[in-house]
Amino acid sequence: ALFALPKKQELSLTPPLFYPSKQVLPIRDACLKNSREILVDLAEGSICAQSIVTCPPAIPIIVSGELVTKEIINLLKYHGITSILVIKH
Repeated sequence: ALFALPKKQELSLTPPLFYPSKQVLPIRDACLKNSREILVDLAEGSICAQSIVTCPPAIPIIVSGELVTKEIINLLKYHGITSILVIKH
């Protein structure tokens, strides 16, 4: 049965470099604001509403209140994440 499942795209051996994002809102404020889910490709310049953690290694790629940059988008896409919750304007 497992062989019938579609294969995921294989990851490259080397992930994109990690560049910490700029915190523009306190985490609590970002978590309490109204948010919407959008495609990662459209998120550049938005403010993250919900932290995104991959497992392993369970280290956040982006934390609530941080600015979504092109570098963050590349990391999210590398880990197969296609959507993100951002703060509504």
